Amino acid sequence: MSTKDGLARSKERGSESVVGVRDKDDRQRQYYDMLAVKLEGLLSEIEKSGVPPEDDLVERLRALHKEVSRTDTGSREG
Repeated sequence: MSTKDGLARSKERGSESVVGVRDKDDRQRQYYDMLAVKLEGLLSEIEKSGVPPEDDLVERLRALHKEVSRTDTGSREG
């Protein structure tokens, strides 16, 4: 095998790796979209049931929803 062949194969593997990362990122974004929608529904049900907004669990769910929504829009690093 020549050096040229080796470099071509390395470049090819690198391209496949980048595509794999993009696919993983897309799947993660889709998951966060779905999670955000479910959390919105849950928070809406909790609000309708009359649970006080300052309830610890409600506050934690809101914080989680905010984090998931921020991640979904791409403003979270990582």
